[in-house]
Amino acid sequence: LLVAALGVVLTVIVVDVYDAYLNPAPNETAITSCEVVGSRATATGSLTNIGDETASFSVLVGFVRSSTDNPNRTSRAVLDDVEPGESTEFEVARQVDLDEVDCIVIEVTGPLPFGLSID
Repeated sequence: LLVAALGVVLTVIVVDVYDAYLNPAPNETAITSCEVVGSRATATGSLTNIGDETASFSVLVGFVRSSTDNPNRTSRAVLDDVEPGESTEFEVARQVDLDEVDCIVIEVTGPLPFGLSID
């Protein structure tokens, strides 16, 4: 009976963490600069928490061929504890094998489950 109760508690914890990851607080994102120097692409952007509570986010940025949306490489920015109505800047960089890139926000999720890195 004790093992069954522990299983239920662990299941609830995992489901809550996974739900927070898949359903982030309302937000708006924008890429403010995107450049390639040598073989290193750098994207700078901002995220605004338009929800009612402090929230953490994970922003997946894609480095794509100009005029496409097919990522050559991706990089993730983790933004912790963004207050409601506040904006925070992020910057990601990645080695690319392109001379010119565009930078796009592919997805915004909640905090990474259990602090694990998925890059």
